[in-house]
Amino acid sequence: MQPKKINKKNNDYQKEHFKLIGVRFRELRLLQNKTIQDLEDELDLPSGTVFNLEVGKGGSTISFIAIITFYHSKGYSYKWILNYDNDIDFKKDIILENDKVMLRP
Repeated sequence: MQPKKINKKNNDYQKEHFKLIGVRFRELRLLQNKTIQDLEDELDLPSGTVFNLEVGKGGSTISFIAIITFYHSKGYSYKWILNYDNDIDFKKDIILENDKVMLRP
């Protein structure tokens, strides 16, 4: 099987999607009352990494995964972070157990 060629339309879509993920990263960081420096220090990321990801400039896969994992550990849905169309996904993973609202593990 030959690899799929990336055409301009597909490439533009990927860039737009990545920028949207960056917007979500920023929103979650601000909800946590963290500065860019706070998050980089907590996750031991190189300076500028969080900013670059938040504005859609890119970054390493390791840094990208570290941020997604961090927010997922805080109860935020990785599906909400990554999906392009989130009309049906919840921002937080919430389950009901014995009439108590709990974050999904």
